[in-house]
Amino acid sequence: MSIYFIVIFVKLQLKKLSLIGTIFFVLIFIFSSLIFLSPASAATDPALNTTGDQGINLWGENPDPNVGQSIFADFGNNDPRIIVGRIIQILLGLLGVIAVILIIYGGWLYMSSQGAPDKVESAKKVLTNALIGLLIILSAFAIVTFIISRFLSATGDGGVGGTGNADANRLGRGMSALGAGIVKMVYPEPGQRDVFRNTSILVSFREAIAPESICTITAGGQCAPGAKLVPESIKIFVKEQGDGASNVVDVLVLSNDNKTFVFTPVNYLGSPSANVWYTVMLTDQVEKVSGGSAFPLDPFFWEFEVSSKLDQLPPQVLSGRVFPKPSDDKTVPKNAIIQINFNEAINPLNVSGSSATIGNSLRVINQDTGKPVVGDFVISNQYRTVEFIPSEKCGVNGCGEEIYCLPGDSLVRVELVAAELANTCTTDAECITKTPFNTCAGGFCTNSTGQRHPTGKAVAGITDASQNSLDGNRDAGAIGPVSYYNENLPVPTEGDSYQWHFGVSGVMDLTPPIILETSVASGQFGVNLKNMIDITFSKLMMSNTMATGSVKIEKGVKRVEHQLINLRSKTKEPVGYWVSNYNRGTTPDQTIAQIGHSIFLGDTVYRSQVGSGVKDIYQNCFKPSAGVGCLATPSQPSCCNNKPTAKEVCP
Repeated sequence: MSIYFIVIFVKLQLKKLSLIGTIFFVLIFIFSSLIFLSPASAATDPALNTTGDQGINLWGENPDPNVGQSIFADFGNNDPRIIVGRIIQILLGLLGVIAVILIIYGGWLYMSSQGAPDKVESAKKVLTNALIGLLIILSAFAIVTFIISRFLSATGDGGVGGTGNADANRLGRGMSALGAGIVKMVYPEPGQRDVFRNTSILVSFREAIAPESICTITAGGQCAPGAKLVPESIKIFVKEQGDGASNVVDVLVLSNDNKTFVFTPVNYLGSPSANVWYTVMLTDQVEKVSGGSAFPLDPFFWEFEVSSKLDQLPPQVLSGRVFPKPSDDKTVPKNAIIQINFNEAINPLNVSGSSATIGNSLRVINQDTGKPVVGDFVISNQYRTVEFIPSEKCGVNGCGEEIYCLPGDSLVRVELVAAELANTCTTDAECITKTPFNTCAGGFCTNSTGQRHPTGKAVAGITDASQNSLDGNRDAGAIGPVSYYNENLPVPTEGDSYQWHFGVSGVMDLTPPIILETSVASGQFGVNLKNMIDITFSKLMMSNTMATGSVKIEKGVKRVEHQLINLRSKTKEPVGYWVSNYNRGTTPDQTIAQIGHSIFLGDTVYRSQVGSGVKDIYQNCFKPSAGVGCLATPSQPSCCNNKPTAKEVCP
């Protein structure tokens, strides 16, 4: 009896199969209309130069119970249209199984017909209808799959060149050391386009690297002048050609602390006629001073596009983007950090370190005493921001960290020294390769308007990542350290060194920052797979704390870990990420942090975190960690998906 009912059921399904296929074609049409007629799901700052469309979640986890507070949020890229498409794919797969069963049943009828005409005819009908139904189902499945793949490619899940989740996973794994891992910062940025051919490649590590594993010659425990990269450790190659005999190996290496390295190719990268994608790979041959490989599991690599152009414009200090702003009034709280923002990446070697070691390039002076202010210079924000932290202790912030102060009730002057120009000459013949600076005039290679070739000497002074000397007076040319352009008295001068001064009061600013808005809401779906995540703070922030990972401080016998800005996949898939920032407003009073990242995987939830290690420009930590729609308090200092909590770890 049961076999009889199965046969009746199969025959009914056979009759309905073509009808079901037709219904699914209608559903496919509706589904495709929803996809291609729907607007983009996310908008971004046009300055980001990113494309794509899908999602993410803000959150944070910390295994250490002795941690500071944080704000967390979850977001994902499960677009409803994609979910509908996946459901249709599953249903079509089930129908395909039924069609195969019908084909088997038709074959059984034919084999058991024993030549009876009516049974043979019935078997043929079953087989014919089943094959037609299977063809309809396979066509429908192919169309749905094509629509989904095109949608993901158009909205960002396709990655560079339209690749999908496999390539996104490869890039995520290759870049996973960038974020909370050992790599702190790189330039060019991952995925950056139109990089100049004469750029240097910059890499900063969180801990000291054994120089002998990076460069061919060492002296005094550092890379010696003229040293070149170790090709087994650092691999630079054209992406299309892959790692091999054509790798760029003629590359000079410099470092002054074994943490930040500058790699300068002797010959220009790329081509004068076309853009070229490059890969930089750091292998397991890179070793830490403390012992062991810096990349024991997977090599670290990232990619960027080199244009056909050379950088022949010198760097500038962004107008209105120094802090404290120029003034004679002594109104600046004494716990302020000095911040200098440039219009492009700066060579870090002469602008980061102690005031004693880089005083020939960058210095802070107490105008009332004429003496230099002692402290440290730190570079951040993808090598575009330099900050000065004085060494005089003057208090403790809400996280128990030391606060450092400038000399109170005084005028403070900041001086940036342009590098001496390198391309000197005695005849025009020496300037042939410096197009358009082909004329020797006044001992320098110059162009038709008399501007000098901007390349500066690497010994001292400020240069960009292409070694062009500072343009202090913003006239688009480089003269060198002849005299100072004074931002307090903005009159064009010959010199390209730069200075400004401001007045410091005897009071402190002790108000902690809060988050005003984020470009991705907690729990949001359909977030862009490529776009940066914007986080807007209520105050100007210390750029060097707009960073990834965490900071650890000693509190008595305890070590307390304060998280910075982090991003993770809740499925534990690798994701590389980095943080940049910019100050908003004509007279900037807010900072926007931007989390850049490797391409998000489709159908994946991510979590981002802003921790109490983040500080404002007055060194106040982000505690309580109040954010959008979450009024954190001293008793509930953390936020988990917009809900205040006393817990330090979100579920």
